[in-house]
Amino acid sequence: MVFLLFIAVMYGYKKHQEVSNQHNYLNPLLMEKVHAIQKEIHTASSILTTAMDENQIPYAQWMQLKNAYKTIEHASYEIEKMARAIYPNRAKGLENATKTTSYLMASDLVYIEDNFIEANLDRSDMITFSAEERELLEPIYNTTLAWRKISGQYYVVTYIITRKYWVDMMKEIQEESILYQKDYYK
Repeated sequence: MVFLLFIAVMYGYKKHQEVSNQHNYLNPLLMEKVHAIQKEIHTASSILTTAMDENQIPYAQWMQLKNAYKTIEHASYEIEKMARAIYPNRAKGLENATKTTSYLMASDLVYIEDNFIEANLDRSDMITFSAEERELLEPIYNTTLAWRKISGQYYVVTYIITRKYWVDMMKEIQEESILYQKDYYK
């Protein structure tokens, strides 16, 4: 009996070490992805606020805006994948809606660029938006502001993987992403 108890304790200790090693490996990756999505949401909302308020932005910011949505797409996918693997019960309902929404937003930006913005612009050239372009940007702007409000409530901490708030953040962001998609497909 003592021998079986000893084996069970050793097995439990080994399993604990494996989980600890996995957390130590995944923690920096998760911190990087959460920080990236928060940073790019903040960047995109700032650029779009300028675009909507001043009706123009430099072409360099336009390129930065397109890159922001590509980063959000990739980071949200990775974060949700980690959430489903690490906390499957808490991550129930995460369905890559934010990934899809940021892809749709990036596609709309490409559409605007292809149809309304001059070709061969220099990074410092200003882009002025027409009423039609502003109409296309408005839902992107509103959703990005909602994402910013949500993500701004969460802080990236040193040992993020053991805390579950990042899963909740993605669920809240997903709700806004789903609203965007409902309007998008009307």
